[in-house]
Amino acid sequence: MRILARRVSLIGLLAAATPFLANAQATLPFTFAPNTPAKAAEVNANFQALANQLPRNVIAVSADPSNPIASGTALLNALASITNAAGNVHYVVRLGPGVYDLGTGTLQMKFNVDVEGSGTQQTVITSTNSDPTQGTVLGPPAGFCASELRNVTVQNTSISSGTGVVATSALCLTNMTINLNGSAGTAYGLRATASTAYLNQVSITVTPAPAGSGVGILAASSATLDARNLVILVNGGNSAVGMQMQGSSGGFMTNVEISAIGAPAATGLQFTTGAGIIGRNFFVRGETNAASGTATAVLANGNNATNLYGGYFYGAGPTGSTRYGVSTSGGGIASLSNVVIEGLTVGVNSTGTGSNVLLFSSYVNGGIAASSGGTVFCRGITADGPVVAGCTNNP
Repeated sequence: MRILARRVSLIGLLAAATPFLANAQATLPFTFAPNTPAKAAEVNANFQALANQLPRNVIAVSADPSNPIASGTALLNALASITNAAGNVHYVVRLGPGVYDLGTGTLQMKFNVDVEGSGTQQTVITSTNSDPTQGTVLGPPAGFCASELRNVTVQNTSISSGTGVVATSALCLTNMTINLNGSAGTAYGLRATASTAYLNQVSITVTPAPAGSGVGILAASSATLDARNLVILVNGGNSAVGMQMQGSSGGFMTNVEISAIGAPAATGLQFTTGAGIIGRNFFVRGETNAASGTATAVLANGNNATNLYGGYFYGAGPTGSTRYGVSTSGGGIASLSNVVIEGLTVGVNSTGTGSNVLLFSSYVNGGIAASSGGTVFCRGITADGPVVAGCTNNP
């Protein structure tokens, strides 16, 4: 589906470029000779250069250093002034350095309108909106990634509960930071429900109040996440979850770092009924701060399946706590290849009929356990600790 969308976008780019090329000479970084191979990266670079040279409708918004609220109002007014974004009519709202305070409001993205900051260290969009269905930024109501939010920091400082970004339909996030701090309820960095979110170079930090709970990313109701170069840190509260996949949600992810720490219950990557992903190059840590707490790096609970290739999964905490590297229960299935798993209580644990862990060419520290009908299939693994007899087919 993404390949089709990419093909359509390139056709649209060429169509939009035709009148431009007829009247001006575009500068491209690469030239190609007939009957010679062309690298995909060079072709993509030419398309990007062409896109950068196309005329666009740009609305520039400057922040008032002495009045962040006025700056936020100016941003909302700029978006409201766009009424004809459709088809080949595309806008970019370009934000200068500064803080854009929306108060308790939210920035509703529009179809065919990008919002671009001056850099994550320069441009901040902030709100105290406590509605988890709105957040500081709400994606467009329709369109296949027809809007992009980039080069900004989005934050939510609600003391009850808050959300940084809510994805509706499909939303692209590029070179972004999302920060949430101080929520006594449940704080979400990104919520995607029955929608698609494309993330590239995104960093999410959630720091709830001691009585609160934090979730870096929640994907629910068949949501899809396509993520590259993603970093998530959830630190504190009474419950910390780095990424939570629910209700048949899924996606494709590469180069992902997830840490859930500083809470009695800490889970790095969690899957519930029907959810699962295909991922490569993951670092996932769950670390409880309580002797009676539980930490799990990867938890698959319910009828789901996930496949991870290459990574490090670490469950840690003080003496007396329960610490799993990978745990499946209630029919959860995890297939892991070329990974390192460490759980100071048990490295890999599979519990309940239909629960399975498939391990290939991996190292496990903390042992491998299965109970109540759970199974672990092993091929080419090295284990430091007891290995359950159910770890079959290990040469």
